[in-house]
Amino acid sequence: MPSNASQTGALSLPLPAGAPNAALRDPLLDGLLDYFAFWLAADLNAKLASMAGQPHAVLPAAPAGQFPFNPERTFVRTSIPALYMWRDEGQDGERYEQHTILRLRRISLVHALYIFSEQTIPAGGVVQSGLRNAVDASLRAATEYGYRTDYGHNAPLGTPIKTSLKFDGWVYLGCEGGIMWKLPGEAVVSPTAATGGDGAVQRGFPAVRAHWEIHEQPALRAADAPLGDRHVTVDGEGVELLHRIVHP
Repeated sequence: MPSNASQTGALSLPLPAGAPNAALRDPLLDGLLDYFAFWLAADLNAKLASMAGQPHAVLPAAPAGQFPFNPERTFVRTSIPALYMWRDEGQDGERYEQHTILRLRRISLVHALYIFSEQTIPAGGVVQSGLRNAVDASLRAATEYGYRTDYGHNAPLGTPIKTSLKFDGWVYLGCEGGIMWKLPGEAVVSPTAATGGDGAVQRGFPAVRAHWEIHEQPALRAADAPLGDRHVTVDGEGVELLHRIVHP
């Protein structure tokens, strides 16, 4: 019997009821959070563990410190360090384009915000000066390689993340770094500073904001899948002028 069930990337509709009051999660964001957190920990933890005065690893053990929403208006420091990911909420954050003659593809702009443990400035500026470079390189490698031999998301080790999350392409767009300050601000005068407040020590959270373009292709309905490829031929006066195979 024909079915009206549908699937876009890792999201299947209709949504199953699940357990009572269970959260409505975005499987793409959950999977990417887990994947990038694993890469960051593998690439940065050994260095951070060797640095005196660093109270945290790059991220706590999963799934702690992973949040699938935009914290930039609601940052409450519930967990530090932390990795946030979310789909762009603006008008240009999502669009559909014709992928084949018969199929559409959804292109989503996805952002991440990595927040490191609190540092004192200016002294902590030296500690975190290389953070953006290291995080950017790790995220770029994770995107370019697309898998790890020692990682699998709900799949055997070495399974590409695109396979696990059912998306068909992505582009890493880069990142920017900075410091998230407490509001209201907090500062103390350095014991060695001259009177008058020069040399005040401030506390903030080094952060890196990164961006991707994710391509998700809606799957064929079960009723449509048997249609398969279609062969199209254009004839002119008995002569074949054009032959194409149309993929559904």
